[in-house]
Amino acid sequence: MAINAFKNNQTIYIGATSGNVSISTKQYTLSLATPSSSNASYDDNNAGNQYETDSSRQGQLTVTKLDKVNKRVEGVFYFKAFNIILNDSINVTEGKFSITYTNH
Repeated sequence: MAINAFKNNQTIYIGATSGNVSISTKQYTLSLATPSSSNASYDDNNAGNQYETDSSRQGQLTVTKLDKVNKRVEGVFYFKAFNIILNDSINVTEGKFSITYTNH
């Protein structure tokens, strides 16, 4: 599952994986970006500063509702992310989503 959110030239990306299992109502740890893990990033598009979760700066995505008939998913998230170039961290808190999804 990939979620992209855009607001005021800022982008939040969350990628949640369950291996070969379909997404379900559960908690996903957001950490290092690998093919078998879930991760998150924040990008301030005006300044070009990208922050990413890693093994020590993590977060959590919780899928609270999954309606497979109407293809809707809802949940909440938070994460801490790091920008290696600026040596700076940010906290994204109280994130939530309620979206229609497509199968790929």
